Amino acid sequence: AKKAAMKDLRSLNSSRKNLRNMVNISLQMAKEEPKIDKKQRDRAYAVKEILDTEAKFTFDCILITKTFKTMLSDVTTEDNIQVLFSNIDDILPFSKKLSTEFGKVLTLPVEEQLIGKVFLNNMDGFKIFTEYCINQPNANLMIDKLKKKSSFNNVLEQIQTQQDGLRFEDFIITPIQRICKYPLLIRAVLSKTEESHADYQNLKQAFSEISSVLETINSNKANSENQKKLLDIQSQLNLTAEDDLDLSDDPNRMFIIQNSFKKITLVSQLPENKDPISRSGCRHIYLFSDLILVTDKKHHLLAILPLPSTKIIKSNEEKFIQLKCSYNNSSSELLSFYCEDEAEYNRWMGKLKSLNVSLFSDLILVTDKKHHLLAILPLPSTKIIKSNEEKFIQLKCSYNNSSSELLSFYCEDEAEYNRWMGKLKSLNVRIGINIITSKFCLADFI
Repeated sequence: AKKAAMKDLRSLNSSRKNLRNMVNISLQMAKEEPKIDKKQRDRAYAVKEILDTEAKFTFDCILITKTFKTMLSDVTTEDNIQVLFSNIDDILPFSKKLSTEFGKVLTLPVEEQLIGKVFLNNMDGFKIFTEYCINQPNANLMIDKLKKKSSFNNVLEQIQTQQDGLRFEDFIITPIQRICKYPLLIRAVLSKTEESHADYQNLKQAFSEISSVLETINSNKANSENQKKLLDIQSQLNLTAEDDLDLSDDPNRMFIIQNSFKKITLVSQLPENKDPISRSGCRHIYLFSDLILVTDKKHHLLAILPLPSTKIIKSNEEKFIQLKCSYNNSSSELLSFYCEDEAEYNRWMGKLKSLNVSLFSDLILVTDKKHHLLAILPLPSTKIIKSNEEKFIQLKCSYNNSSSELLSFYCEDEAEYNRWMGKLKSLNVRIGINIITSKFCLADFI
């Protein structure tokens, strides 16, 4: 098998040399043609770049399939080989076909070189790169796993020695690099093609279609990696029989971010309980496109907060974030956590806002210094009672059952006072007709 592989390589090198000679002759003819101007000559060089790089890619694919694959088959299983090389055997004949057709184009006079048409005629074939790109993370993991075996490492060292220091990993990434290169190559030719040229519209359409193919590949690759991440998180969770959670049940669910926090507080307010319940031991928070998961140190599930029902409460305290999730049955959960640094804080706030998790605009929360929930004041039932005393604000919330709550606090300075009054008025919190001048203790106000 190895002898056959070397024979294929010798044959490819000979064909590649002949192809290069043919290209160079064509270019030399273009140089010597007195009617060929500089832009046409530059276009010929850009077309040559497509052929040269495709011929090299074809060579690399043969090297991968005929040599590396054979060498590694002796030291690992067929299943592992499939993970390492994916559908490279399908990519090879497509690249050979392109090399041949590109070569034929270059034998024509410069004005008849319709390279854009070649791309359009083969556009469906570029989709075969999708499977290879999606599999690449699995191939990288397999390489890391197999490197623990000396027999596998020995073959990798042989490859690196034979290829002048290039590693096996440098070669198997080439199909991904190649599909990303096509739009750039087409654009380079397009920039040197006159609008009156017969190939101009072909190139424009080819650039648009190959860019769309690449976008689809990237999207499919991202979706595949996301599904794998969801399965990994699901396997980490210590779920009980009562936990109704399957992260892969929604095809639109995307993993966004996760962190382990030293300071997390989860407070639940249930309809049947008058006092809120505070749960300790929280450690991990997972943010998805449609929900938030909270777990303890051992990944036992503590809470699931649906994002459509969740809003941000951001206190003035640095690196501190609060989220409140309200349910239809009047229950709610309040999640508070401290970020390690400003970068982590900005990252979480940015991700939450990108998911349209809005800031509170319908209520006021009051907590103690440790952020235990003391009161929830719905804004529609709340009025401003402002005394004449400087920097002093009072709010009164009246309920349908004739009960009420009165919140009073002193601002540090005039700027803080004006900021709070401005925000309250912007939310249509009205000024009450009664003025209360007695002083109350200041609660931590968020």
